[in-house]
Amino acid sequence: MKTVTDIAIIFRIHFSKLRGEMGPFLLTSFLFPVGMYLFLTGVAGEEHINSIQFLAGSIVFSTTMVSIMWVGYHLLEDRFRGRLKLFVTSPVKPISYILGVVCFASLQAIIGITGLLIVARFIGLQIHFSPLILPLLCLGLLAHTSIAIIISRFASSMPQGTLITDGLGAGLVFFSPVYYSILKLPPVIRPAAYLLPPTFLADGLRKLLSGDNAIAVDMIVLGAMATVSLFVSLKLTRWRED
Repeated sequence: MKTVTDIAIIFRIHFSKLRGEMGPFLLTSFLFPVGMYLFLTGVAGEEHINSIQFLAGSIVFSTTMVSIMWVGYHLLEDRFRGRLKLFVTSPVKPISYILGVVCFASLQAIIGITGLLIVARFIGLQIHFSPLILPLLCLGLLAHTSIAIIISRFASSMPQGTLITDGLGAGLVFFSPVYYSILKLPPVIRPAAYLLPPTFLADGLRKLLSGDNAIAVDMIVLGAMATVSLFVSLKLTRWRED
């Protein structure tokens, strides 16, 4: 019960901050991805042959911005402004802290994704809803949030950590084939794309939104990535300062 209570406390602490930062958060998690989606569909022309791919890519864009950049900033604040010391001495277990952060990231992602889906339906895009979307997004969020936790623990300063999380939040999307097929990448670059979580998250979302439930490979790979990144965030990060 204490673990559950601690997870809820960590979630509430971060959520209380979100209410005062709703404007910048919506700009990051919703307006930027929607702008990217509308821009790409406009460039594609009236055929809209890639609209589902663009929507899936924008959802991945929103989740990476939230789970790496936005959550990463909150984690850096925890560490460099003294809150983490309070969590450590309470004491709160690392797993409770991490799961509380994951719950917070999940709530933020739901807000951005819901907004994107509403926009897509409003402009007439025919999309399919599958119950498999939820576990797929959970695995992607877990992998991305664990990366943000690792960065926040090893950053030597808040400006350095912010720069890294900001770069990864947007960079992972632009270096992954989320807005286009991986087959369009030069063959020499494709192996590197298969090492990035957004590649499989976008591929799974594109299939599900198109009515194709054959996402077993995407789920397995994302599950492996989430497991590894969670293990690293638990075992190899500094819970206490040297």
